[in-house]
Amino acid sequence: MQEGRYEEALLSFDRVLKIKPDFYEAWRSRGNALRKLRRYAEALVSYDRAVEIKPNYAEAWSDRGVAFMPTQAFRRGDRFFRARCYAQSQVLSCLE
Repeated sequence: MQEGRYEEALLSFDRVLKIKPDFYEAWRSRGNALRKLRRYAEALVSYDRAVEIKPNYAEAWSDRGVAFMPTQAFRRGDRFFRARCYAQSQVLSCLE
């Protein structure tokens, strides 16, 4: 995503997701574009979709926590940072 071209990126992610709706990385990237556009509620929906598809997707859990910060929902955001830590530990334990 080029800096400042978030609307264009969002359209691209939407096109990709019409073709492949289970592409969890695209859902996360879509969420990131929406977050940059300050469309936090929509970003959260995209991050939710990413972790529905891949529950141990640590980066999406973390991004979800970041998206809560501007909304003043710090306690809820903290829960997602903890989920990221758990997901990351699951990935690391699988690599051992």
